[in-house]
Amino acid sequence: MEWLVGGLSPFGTAGAQRLIGSVSRVGARFAAAAARRSRLPWLELVPLADAVTLPACRLPANVLVVPALHGELLGDPVAMGIVREFLTHHRVSGTRSLRTTAEFVAAAASAWRLPQAAAPSPPCPR
Repeated sequence: MEWLVGGLSPFGTAGAQRLIGSVSRVGARFAAAAARRSRLPWLELVPLADAVTLPACRLPANVLVVPALHGELLGDPVAMGIVREFLTHHRVSGTRSLRTTAEFVAAAASAWRLPQAAAPSPPCPR
């Protein structure tokens, strides 16, 4: 991923590594802080194709995995139906096999990630 993004940007792979690393650290820290401070229900839809970027852990119950590619959720009828149900206070649930597949892919993909220079904030529930 860093090689691809780095090749497309003027900052090269080092810049892509910093960008992707900061998104990972800041995004995880923001999600953890929001979950601790807010009693509001929240939902996160993750396209199965993005499972390679997920932390290698069990996903929180508020995370649903949908069969989609990155960037396709906005117009996806399944994703839009899930969001509509959530926003109208209906119970939503995902497909267990997709969650299991995403967790497996995330664990397998972690072996190919570059080592991190600094420890990330804990993205996994404790």
